[in-house]
Amino acid sequence: MGKINYKILGDAKKVASPIIKFTIMKKTISIIACVICVLSAQAQWFSIGARTGYSSTFTPENYKQMLNVTQNLQNGFHAGVFVRLGRTIYVQPEIIYNFSTYNSLTASEKSTLNIDGLKKYKIGTIDVPLLLGASLINTKRFKFRVMVGPKMSFNAGSTQEIKNINDMTQTIREARLGLDTGIGFDISRLTFDVRYYLIQNLYKIEHQNFNNNNELLHSIQASIGFRFGNNNKKKKVETNTTTFKQ
Repeated sequence: MGKINYKILGDAKKVASPIIKFTIMKKTISIIACVICVLSAQAQWFSIGARTGYSSTFTPENYKQMLNVTQNLQNGFHAGVFVRLGRTIYVQPEIIYNFSTYNSLTASEKSTLNIDGLKKYKIGTIDVPLLLGASLINTKRFKFRVMVGPKMSFNAGSTQEIKNINDMTQTIREARLGLDTGIGFDISRLTFDVRYYLIQNLYKIEHQNFNNNNELLHSIQASIGFRFGNNNKKKKVETNTTTFKQ
């Protein structure tokens, strides 16, 4: 039997990975588009909108203690579009682009993993939440909302620059699944949201004494947006009356 050429297999994996990621993302967006079409055909209240704002992610404490990491917050921005189907109880799928940067510094003399180095990250993802929400206060000019639902997140050009990291491998996860929760309020057509979500780390870290496979990142978002549509207007019901002469 011939020897396996692992270099060719590795190159094939690198070529196949973006194709697989694109296929998964395409199927996910297609499914959500189908859900939107079905629900919008039946929904009395329908609106579309756009939102943008600030994003931040916190480093898990166990990771900081294990590697003695000095790391600033992942500060960045997000922007995207959403569709809201329903009034008091609603479904809200979204497509959001996230971008953030941060630095991570590890000191080997205090680290149990004997790792010393500086890591610089630029993170870009496309997030696709599918939220179920309820308007606890629901008037023509004001809404107070709560929401929860799953979120798919796809890598979109994230990079990493690692210096002096010994005996550790770090790769980028192309797709992740998380949980998105939040509150929001609407003033007329302006929307304000604060989100909190849990999701697996974009970067997969492997070391003989440590890995982050079970690590969940804690993130927050604050955004402002604008809606187009009739979500705050009740449909007028036309009735036909017939007068009978006696």
